[in-house]
Amino acid sequence: MRVEARSVVAKFKERNLKAHLLSGDTSLIIKPLEVSLDMDYSQGDASPSEKLAYIKQLQSTGDKVLFIGDGINDAPVMRQADVSIAVSNASDLTKNQADCILLSRDLSMCSELLPFSERVRKKIKQNIGWAILYNILAVPLAASGYLPPYIA
Repeated sequence: MRVEARSVVAKFKERNLKAHLLSGDTSLIIKPLEVSLDMDYSQGDASPSEKLAYIKQLQSTGDKVLFIGDGINDAPVMRQADVSIAVSNASDLTKNQADCILLSRDLSMCSELLPFSERVRKKIKQNIGWAILYNILAVPLAASGYLPPYIA
C-alpha cells in the first residue's frame, strides 16, 4: 500500500465520494486494505472483464466513476470510466487509455484534481459570460456604425 493512499481516500470521502477498490490481487491482500483505507467496497481477484462490468454497473445507476490504475489489465476500464488517471509507472497501453497521467508516483495529486477541475470550470464559465456580454454590446454597435468592426 502506498503511504499517501489513506489521505487520498480520506479527501475523497470529505467530498462525499465513495471509494471502491478493484484489484487483480488476491482477496487475502485486498480485504485488509479495505479496512485500513476505509473503503466503501473492495473486490480482489478481479479480472479485467469483472472490473469493466462493475464500472458499467455503477454508471448504469447514474454514478460518475473516477478510476485510478496502473496495470495493463486496467486499460479497458480506463476507457469506460468517466475520468481515468494512470500513475507514472503504468503500462503504455493504460496511459494511452487514460484521461490524465500522473507524472510522479505520488497519489496525493489525485485528490488535488477535483478542486483544480472545479476552478477550471468556474474560469471557463466566467470567460464564456464575458464573451457573451461583449458580443451582445459590441456587435450591435459595430453593425450600427458606432464602433469600427476591427474593435468589435
